[in-house]
Amino acid sequence: MKDFIYDPNLVFYADLTKRDGSAFISDDASGHPCTVTGATWDIQGRTFAGAEYISCGNNSRLDVTGQITQIAWVKSTKAGDSVVTAKGDFAAAANTTFYWIVDTNSTHITINTLRGAAGATYTVTNATLITSRWLCAAYTLDPATDTAVIYVDGNTIGTTALFTATPSSEVADPLYIGALQNGAGLINPFSGLMGEIFIYNRVLPPLEVQNIYLKTKWRYQ
Repeated sequence: MKDFIYDPNLVFYADLTKRDGSAFISDDASGHPCTVTGATWDIQGRTFAGAEYISCGNNSRLDVTGQITQIAWVKSTKAGDSVVTAKGDFAAAANTTFYWIVDTNSTHITINTLRGAAGATYTVTNATLITSRWLCAAYTLDPATDTAVIYVDGNTIGTTALFTATPSSEVADPLYIGALQNGAGLINPFSGLMGEIFIYNRVLPPLEVQNIYLKTKWRYQ
């Protein structure tokens, strides 16, 4: 049972394995309208080939500027940076709430928050990030304590207490799956498959991150 969908701090959840068509409503309590550009569906999720993306609107609940957790099932096929989700316009004086990247070619996950011209980037490299393998990638960020933690398949692979940046508020900009807004265009597109996407406005403890991994991994074996 997907009891995690009843968490009031779950601001976005999309199960791309059951969402066919060019538009759908997210599976969380807010029901965000999502518009698909090019990302085709199959039973394991949506396929992105380097130019596809999903725009999920700009509901104020998506403007997360405090604690945040993001979890995504991804199967990257790109040799380079692939954006999982992003909020904010990178070209607008680097005003970006958040974006995070999975690069299985260089075996790293990078999370980014920007505030005006300042910001923070945190990268973890780990040999388990293998191209063309399903991964449950996740991170948590607590700006109050400058602490970020990155997970793969329910296990912590890196942590830092020196993040030093609070995400900026970018209410007008939509949440994107699979690309980062850059002025009138999009950059760092994702290539590969994406399954389920979670965004919480709180820091999930390690046991909760692991619990979500264990409850959802059956689909990606």
